[in-house]
Amino acid sequence: MAFTSIIQILKINEKRTGNKNGRDWAMQDAECMLLTDDGQLDQVGVLQLPKEMMGDNAPKPGIY
Repeated sequence: MAFTSIIQILKINEKRTGNKNGRDWAMQDAECMLLTDDGQLDQVGVLQLPKEMMGDNAPKPGIY
């Protein structure tokens, strides 16, 4: 049985960068809601975006 996940991205947070122990790092996350198949709120949380989806490649707020 396959499950369908519906996610609503509310906001893309600013990309953050830094350096720890001589290693550069970057991260960006999205404020999201997980919706049931009938559109009801299931969970609220933050998703960390993969490197290839940061910055200009970040998803836009919307339902996916």
